[in-house]
Amino acid sequence: MSRRKGQDKYKPEYDAQLINFFETKRKEHMPAWFDDFADVIGVVDDTLQHWTKSHPSFLCAYTRCKKLQEQIMADNAMTGKFEGGFTKFAMKNVVGWRDEKDLNLGGQANNPLDIEITFVNKTKEND
Repeated sequence: MSRRKGQDKYKPEYDAQLINFFETKRKEHMPAWFDDFADVIGVVDDTLQHWTKSHPSFLCAYTRCKKLQEQIMADNAMTGKFEGGFTKFAMKNVVGWRDEKDLNLGGQANNPLDIEITFVNKTKEND
């Protein structure tokens, strides 16, 4: 079975390096992407995903950086450093944000909406 590029190159110091990478991007008001960090250490993004499954300390660092990534995008969008439309798109696709609509069809918990469904059988004329 072949291994993907870099899956066997994990080093414990990558945990702190990943966090430092994201912290630096945060201080510089720059977007932070996991594939950029993977490039820095000479692996591909899939390798980082693999390491989260096989190295618990790397999973902790990765999880922390996911939150940092979200903070970087939100903070920079709110202060005008990142364009809002793109940030909204990125937040939906990168960190799982979604639009939510409050749909109230008229029913209340103490006064539920009644729905009546009537089925009509269609028959052929001239039978």
